[in-house]
Amino acid sequence: MKRKKKNKARCETCQYWRPNEDLQGFGECKNKNVINNLQNTPITYKDFGCAFYRKRLERKVGSVKYWKAKADREWSRAVAKRAEYKCEWCGQSDGKLEAHHIISRRYIATRYDLDNGIYLCFTCHMKAHQNPQEFREFVEKKYGKKRLRELKGKAKQKGKIDYEEVYKKLKEVNDGDSKK
Repeated sequence: MKRKKKNKARCETCQYWRPNEDLQGFGECKNKNVINNLQNTPITYKDFGCAFYRKRLERKVGSVKYWKAKADREWSRAVAKRAEYKCEWCGQSDGKLEAHHIISRRYIATRYDLDNGIYLCFTCHMKAHQNPQEFREFVEKKYGKKRLRELKGKAKQKGKIDYEEVYKKLKEVNDGDSKK
């Protein structure tokens, strides 16, 4: 005898479903968002999903992590544009290309400095991490020891950063170049 499969529905936003016998054919997610068991759509908050999830999203959008991630992406785009989308070590222009920090990105003062970025293919990026001495020699040859000393000095500076402001400046740099 085959068992009858239940048509389980999930909340479109939090992807959680718990059967509720009192609702007869309806269920509710853990955030009390009523879900129609047949249509698989929330009955309340149809356009926005459950209120709990919506509030969590609103918090995320303005958070430091949010702006930090956006600034990182814009910095990578700016480094790629400056390098004309080619690996600066081997000259490869196809395959996986990545932005790399010359001085570690844990130093906030130089994290978003475009002079601290170099665009590398995946192979050269791995080579840079596996052979830091060889990479340092390449950077000294390409940019000079003076630039490297200046970056190291700048990296030691301390202070707070407004990631939203950094993002806007980098976005302006990227969009300004494309408009010309």
